[in-house]
Amino acid sequence: MFRLDRDFLFYLPGLLIAFTVHEFAHGYVSYKLGDPTPKAQGRLSLNPIHHIDPVGFLMMVIFRFGWCKPVQINPFYFEDRRKGVLWVALAGPMANFITAFVAAFGFALASLFLPASLMFNSIFTKLFIGLILYNINLGLFNLIPIAPLDGSKVLEGLLSPANAYKYSDFMNRYGFFILLGIMFSGAYRYIIGPPAQLMFSSLLNLMRIFI
Repeated sequence: MFRLDRDFLFYLPGLLIAFTVHEFAHGYVSYKLGDPTPKAQGRLSLNPIHHIDPVGFLMMVIFRFGWCKPVQINPFYFEDRRKGVLWVALAGPMANFITAFVAAFGFALASLFLPASLMFNSIFTKLFIGLILYNINLGLFNLIPIAPLDGSKVLEGLLSPANAYKYSDFMNRYGFFILLGIMFSGAYRYIIGPPAQLMFSSLLNLMRIFI
């Protein structure tokens, strides 16, 4: 998404925050539903150190495709396993969208109090734009209904038990290979690109109300 140059350093905080809030949300919702696993593993934290996978992060910096440490959950603690897994899966992307909204609103609010020379400084702007873009894209990407992405668990929770079993079995067999094909072919850009542009432009319009 961004070139490996100095500009990427300004977008890096947005990437770290996006990964962190995403995994924290998974762990927090699972914990609130009765699962002690995330807390026991130290994942109920907004410290990126607890969520970043060194190899996955390095891959992201170099190739723009990486990962963080997935939060481990135990659905057997949930009162309703299917609904519990669905809500935990949704929590990550929803946290990203909320973070993008808060960042856009924060940028607009800051414009009311900070001098224009700072507001339109390229570094300051890139920090906020990176925060917004990475959260939008990470949230949308994870909603693609292909395992092991969150979207597969969301769809599985919405299907009937019989269809969910068939879908889960298919994804366990072929999901990873389908996802690799989508990533390396660049098809993911056409899947998340249009909704990402719509969400980003909507947030920009919201910001213009204040700026």
